[in-house]
Amino acid sequence: MKLSLATRTRKHVEIFWEQTQDPQIQKMFPSSVNSLSQAIKLFEESQQDKAKSFGQIILADNVYIGDIWCYNIDEDDEPHAMLSIVIFNKAYWKKGVASSVIPLFMEDIFSRYRIDTIGAFTFASNLASRKALQKAGFKELESFMEDEQESVYLEYKKEE
Repeated sequence: MKLSLATRTRKHVEIFWEQTQDPQIQKMFPSSVNSLSQAIKLFEESQQDKAKSFGQIILADNVYIGDIWCYNIDEDDEPHAMLSIVIFNKAYWKKGVASSVIPLFMEDIFSRYRIDTIGAFTFASNLASRKALQKAGFKELESFMEDEQESVYLEYKKEE
């Protein structure tokens, strides 16, 4: 399987929104986006100069299967960003996709932005996500309850 990252477009946002309405997928990743119009607005903001977010699509053998992005990018006060990844095509779950693309994306992010750390949240029960982040060098720093769901915060520190 050939994995790659590519430019995200509005059409991808629409496909992503539709695909991630699946209840099983929604149980796997926390999201604060409640509508397609909100998702499109956030995407449009990511296209502006000095945007605080940046994302790409994930392709497996040229098939769009998910998204990976950074948000809350802060190059000034605390050089940091947050990472999210969602593989919405279930045929590609547990195939090492996230473990392969997270390092590619992080390399790009560290070359684009002056940041030192990248954080990530995942549900504690999402073992595949936790493993993929740990393989990429993220360390679990804390766990907490939110909306009756245990979540985990992980962080990656850029090597000097």
